[in-house]
Amino acid sequence: MVQLQILNKVLQEKNIGLITQNNLDKRFFRDYSEEFYFITNHYDRYKTVPDIQTMVAKFPDFQVFRVEESDRYLVETILEEKLYSDMAPVLNRIAEYLKDDANEAVDYALRELPKLMTRRSIFGEDIVVSARTRLEEVLNKSKKKAKGVVSTGMVELDQVIDGWEPGEELVTLVGRTNQGKTWLGLKWLKEAFKQGKRVGMYSGEMSSRKIGYRFDTFMSGISNRQLVKGSVDIDTYKRYVEGLEPGNVPFVVVTPKDLGGRATVSDLKSFIEEYHLDLLLIDGYLLMRDERRGSDRTTRLEHILQDLWDLTVDAGVPIIGLAQANRGGAKKSEDGGTPELEDIYGADAIGQYSSKVISMKQTGAGLELGIKKNRDGQVGSKLVYFWDIDRGDFKYIPTTEDATGGQQVDAVRKEFEKKDIRDIF
Repeated sequence: MVQLQILNKVLQEKNIGLITQNNLDKRFFRDYSEEFYFITNHYDRYKTVPDIQTMVAKFPDFQVFRVEESDRYLVETILEEKLYSDMAPVLNRIAEYLKDDANEAVDYALRELPKLMTRRSIFGEDIVVSARTRLEEVLNKSKKKAKGVVSTGMVELDQVIDGWEPGEELVTLVGRTNQGKTWLGLKWLKEAFKQGKRVGMYSGEMSSRKIGYRFDTFMSGISNRQLVKGSVDIDTYKRYVEGLEPGNVPFVVVTPKDLGGRATVSDLKSFIEEYHLDLLLIDGYLLMRDERRGSDRTTRLEHILQDLWDLTVDAGVPIIGLAQANRGGAKKSEDGGTPELEDIYGADAIGQYSSKVISMKQTGAGLELGIKKNRDGQVGSKLVYFWDIDRGDFKYIPTTEDATGGQQVDAVRKEFEKKDIRDIF
C-alpha cells in the first residue's frame, strides 16, 4: 500500500522530491515497477511530473486517491517494508541450515545479514522551505506576541534576554552559597504564575512547606521572617490565604520525598506532562540523579544537562536550573563582580547546554546580575537591584552612565534606607 501512497503523493504534489531526495529506486516499487518507471522517465525527459490524467490514460487500473500522510511516515514505512521482504528469504534459509548444521547456519547468517542493513531515514528541516514559518515567528515577536514566551517579571532583564522562550531554553542561574539563588528562582516562577502560566519546581533540599512560605511572601509582601517564626499578624495572613483561590493554574513543588529519591530527568518529564507545565525550576542540578550512572561527578552532571536539554526541546518548556559557583567564583564575587562562566562547577557542560547563563551575587541589601551567556542576544550586561528579600521587593537601580542615573540611584537608596532590611537567604 505504501508504494501506491508514495506514487500518488508525487502525482498529487507534482513533486518528484519524495523519490529523489530519499534515494528510492526500482527496488522499493516491486509491485508498481512499470508505474514507477513511467513517472521517473517522464520527469527525466520533460522535467515535470506527469498529470494524474496522463497517468490514468497510461494505466487505466491505477488507483488514484489523496494522500495526507507525512513524507517521513511514508519513507520510514517503505524502508521497513523493503527490509522485511529482503530479510524473509534469508531467515528461511537460516532455518533450513539449522536442521542439518548449526555452524553452517551461523556462517550463512554472518555472511548475509550484514547485507540487509538498510540506511536510516534522516529527516532534517529544509530551512528554505521553512522561511515562511520564521517570518511569521519574527512578526509575532515584533508585535510582542511571541507564543509561549514567559516574562521574568523584571523589565530590565527582559530587555536583555527577551524572557524565557517556550522551547530550547535551559537557563542556568549561578551563585555561591547563601546568595539567594532559590529566592530569585522563586521570584521568576511567581511572576510566570501571575501571568497565568502553569509552573513547577523540583526542590532538592528545601521542603515544600518552606517553599510555600517564600511563595506567600512574594504574593503578599508579608515578612518571611515573621512567617517562619510565627510572629506574623494572624488576621493579615488569614485574609491573604482566604484570598487565594485555587484554579486551573497550578504552582506545584516536588521534593525527593515525593519521588522516593533524587529526581531523574525522566521524573521531571513526567512532572511536566502530568501538570502540563509552562515553566520548570530545578534547585539544583547536583541534587538530581543521573539515569545513565556516570562514573564520576562531572560525567553525571554532563549527562543530566544533556538530557535536560533534550527535554526542553521535546517538551517545548523552558527550564531554569540552579548551579553552584566554585571557590574561584566565590573569591571573585567577594572581590567584585559576579562569578564568570568558568567559575561554575561543571562549566564546560553548563556552557555547552545552557541557552542562557545568569550569574548573581548579594551586594548588601541588593542584588547584582551578570549575563554570562545569552544565545540569542548580548552578553556582559550588568543589572543591579535593591532587594528587600524579607518582603520580596525588587527595585532596579539605573547605572550612573544613564542621563539621570546618579539621581535615581540616590532616590532609590533613600527609599530603601527607610526600611528595616535584613537579608534572609
